[in-house]
Amino acid sequence: MKQDHIRICNFSNAKGGVGKTGIGILTARFLAAAGYSVLFIDSDLYNNSATYHFASTPEEIQGRSLAEALRSNDAVSNIIHSSYTNVDYIAANMQLMKLRSINYPTFKKLLRVPGIEDTYDYVIIDSPPTFDNFVCAAVYASDYIIIPFQLSQSDIKASSFYFDLLDEEFDNILETHKFILTINRVQYRSNETAEDSWNNQYRSLARDTFREEAFTYCKNFIEVPERSSFKAAIDIEGKLISISEERLFSSFRSIAGLLGAVTDSVTQF
Repeated sequence: MKQDHIRICNFSNAKGGVGKTGIGILTARFLAAAGYSVLFIDSDLYNNSATYHFASTPEEIQGRSLAEALRSNDAVSNIIHSSYTNVDYIAANMQLMKLRSINYPTFKKLLRVPGIEDTYDYVIIDSPPTFDNFVCAAVYASDYIIIPFQLSQSDIKASSFYFDLLDEEFDNILETHKFILTINRVQYRSNETAEDSWNNQYRSLARDTFREEAFTYCKNFIEVPERSSFKAAIDIEGKLISISEERLFSSFRSIAGLLGAVTDSVTQF
């Protein structure tokens, strides 16, 4: 470990298709490239692409999963080493469907144990696109909530509503958790600086739709540009992103910095 305590980060949104899995995967890889030890937890039973991204072989997943960890109250025995240096993971599977009604403290008790707290600097949780006890248990266990969305009216409204749901569900969540709002797949145009540009109109809509309390910790949106290298990086082959991809690289450096990481040494991830 490089840090004196573990930090648990939840990539979460009740709306699907916003890019939380991809951003979560690449955040984990960026932190790992900076020398931090990372445990990635795939809790999205509907789209467990993170599990297959980190798995070296399908066989290594057999018998070990988040569902088994929750049933046995033993996360450590269900950790699998990934093909990436400094990244381990716990796999998702359909058995999680039987565990949707878990109590809120369950996730926290699962992770705050020797073998995890004294081994990992970061835990990254990829949550499913819904709002239920399972998602709330992951939120309850976390220190940071990263809410990705895209520049569309439906994404902005759904993501703002999700933020409001969390604020209603948990007492003092704005004091106990740090929120980071991330705009995914931003398409930059030559007239990007024009006030009437498509991007700026949606940025203004997002700023007006989210309550000001959403910006208590991170004062501005973190933008992740749409790039073919992003897709290539989160495919099973997992191509590396280099510092030459300036905008994309800068996005993940910003996210990692907000999570408390020092990343000056990273040149690719």
